[in-house]
Amino acid sequence: MAKLDKDLMERLMNLNLKITQEKDFVKKITIISDAIRDIIKADRCSIFVHDKNSKSFWTVHADGISYLELPDDRGIISKAYNTRKTLIDNNVEANPSAVKSVDLKYKTKSIISMPVFGFNDECIGIVQLLNKNSDEGFSDTDQKILLFLVKHFTTFIQLIVQEN
Repeated sequence: MAKLDKDLMERLMNLNLKITQEKDFVKKITIISDAIRDIIKADRCSIFVHDKNSKSFWTVHADGISYLELPDDRGIISKAYNTRKTLIDNNVEANPSAVKSVDLKYKTKSIISMPVFGFNDECIGIVQLLNKNSDEGFSDTDQKILLFLVKHFTTFIQLIVQEN
């Protein structure tokens, strides 16, 4: 795990306080997503859950759009879900797995997609960040920090899956 600096630890402690004080569940997810996006320094963050019945992923939260549903057999999300591994792609335009129809109004350059594991080590969804706010794209350090954040917030995502 990458060493977490003092500023980041303080932000996480403040974030925990903010989440526990918020009563509205949807607002909690928005707070979590915003924090992940800001800490990793990405342009957008989406939290997808997997629906076994419809064989699709749908957004619990997505920056820049109200709702997105994607089949679970297409795209980078599907690949991360099926391999159970985090995927980093800093040249999305050249990736044949990318769902181009999603990028009609927003240009995705870099992406990190991380599986979220709930109870019994079941993959329940994906946290996805778009466009790192630097020319280098997403890094191994970003992946380590994201893993820490995702593990920290998995319980909230698991509760969403159970309610739907």
